[in-house]
Amino acid sequence: MAKETALVVCPGRGTYNVPELGYLQKHHGGGGELVSLLDAIRQEAGQPSITELDAAEKFAPSRHMAGDNASLLIYACAMADWSRVHVWSTIWAVLCMKRALAGRLSGR
Repeated sequence: MAKETALVVCPGRGTYNVPELGYLQKHHGGGGELVSLLDAIRQEAGQPSITELDAAEKFAPSRHMAGDNASLLIYACAMADWSRVHVWSTIWAVLCMKRALAGRLSGR
């Protein structure tokens, strides 16, 4: 079966809040190899794993929104999304825009 052609638009994921709790398991069966690697690194450092944080029964702002946890939760979700798109499509173009970058590109 031929891959479909895709235009990937990445506006910037931005956050991991209550609605995202369980995202990796629900949409990606846990997140794959990358999440496993991140889990191993974090466990070695004595930090909670991404899998553990994502699988929590309840969202805890003090835990989930802490910078070292939130940044990797956001990254893991974004990379899991990307890997899913990349598997079933031939990427034609990628457009990634954040407000700061858009301002620099437009000269403002």
